[in-house]
Amino acid sequence: MWSKMGENSSPQYKEMLQFSPVTRQQAGTYICQAENSVGRSDEEWADVEILFAPTILSTDPGEEESVMVHNKTVLTCTAEGNPEPEYEWLQQLSSGQVRKRSYTADLVIEDVGYEDQGEYTCMASNSIGGERRQVQSEVV
Repeated sequence: MWSKMGENSSPQYKEMLQFSPVTRQQAGTYICQAENSVGRSDEEWADVEILFAPTILSTDPGEEESVMVHNKTVLTCTAEGNPEPEYEWLQQLSSGQVRKRSYTADLVIEDVGYEDQGEYTCMASNSIGGERRQVQSEVV
């Protein structure tokens, strides 16, 4: 029989546990135990990890922000994925060029200058089975 640790649902009396379709909620530790008229076996545990491409949950500020020269500003990107996403902040310059600004979830600009004007985009990415998965936020 199979049961999921931390859940009070009825155990599944199957030789093999299958998920179709696979969902993120199925991640966790599963316990397998055999039982017959003589008794029960020791428990065996199996950890199930669900891998999924990143999705951006939010960016802050959510819309255009005005910041005075020489002040500090912070742009924050929140994403989820498994494996944990890596972040990259990109700045679209008026010339059309793209400038990489940060490789963290927070882009901190300590002393804002005129060169910091532009549109910013957060990229979140991870790698599953050797394939790179990437998602891009709306322009901030």
